[in-house]
Amino acid sequence: MIELQLEQVNPSIVRIDSPSKVQTNIRNVFQGQKWNRTNERVKLRVERREQLGAVCERNKMNTRNRSSLELQ
Repeated sequence: MIELQLEQVNPSIVRIDSPSKVQTNIRNVFQGQKWNRTNERVKLRVERREQLGAVCERNKMNTRNRSSLELQ
């Protein structure tokens, strides 16, 4: 069961025009929530990728340093 807080609900839903219009408004609200969740997920994924990139760079540096030390 999905609960909607009143602040999240479109003001136009409260004014009842016709059942189909209300349906559309409710659908739009849910759609918006879904998009927000997706955006959050994408942001997290990008942040994680950046962190992993930093780790990769550090590992590359370490291997470079190691090989140059072995050469000496």
